Amino acid sequence: NGINLLPFIENRGKRKLFRKNLGISDSNIVILFCGRFEHVKGILEFAEAARKLLLHFLNIEILIVGEGSLKQKVYELLEGHQRAHLFGWQSSDILHQFYLSSDIFAIPSRFEGLPITILEAMASTLHILYTPVGSLEETLVDYPFKTLIKESTMEEIYDGLVRIVNNNDFTP
Repeated sequence: NGINLLPFIENRGKRKLFRKNLGISDSNIVILFCGRFEHVKGILEFAEAARKLLLHFLNIEILIVGEGSLKQKVYELLEGHQRAHLFGWQSSDILHQFYLSSDIFAIPSRFEGLPITILEAMASTLHILYTPVGSLEETLVDYPFKTLIKESTMEEIYDGLVRIVNNNDFTP
């Protein structure tokens, strides 16, 4: 697996512009989920944790990018939350804008190989919340901005994200 690093490198200084284009406040903490909307990816648990975060933290915004069989359920879980931004599948030509607009990347999967999303999150120097599946631990062994959670449950995801947010443990 590999990614083209150029869009990530060349556009690092455009965070404010990308956030403006996405309707995101420049002063808020942005948490990104990017992937298939399937049970194996932990998307429903992430959406439930995101809903709880939005109720308890006024300075958080959620970006969810993807498609899949659970799309309707994800949209229902976050319906009415103005700081939840849901997007369908995005072309690789513009996907870097979502990463570069974010502070934290969540990948609460139940099963993985080596997902391209983890490489994209690392290229954006995001703090990564992840589960110990596939090659995630191996890939992140020397990466400094990471938080491991035991499993893909709403509680684990929520608690992990709260720790990151409360400790300001991400790169602005």
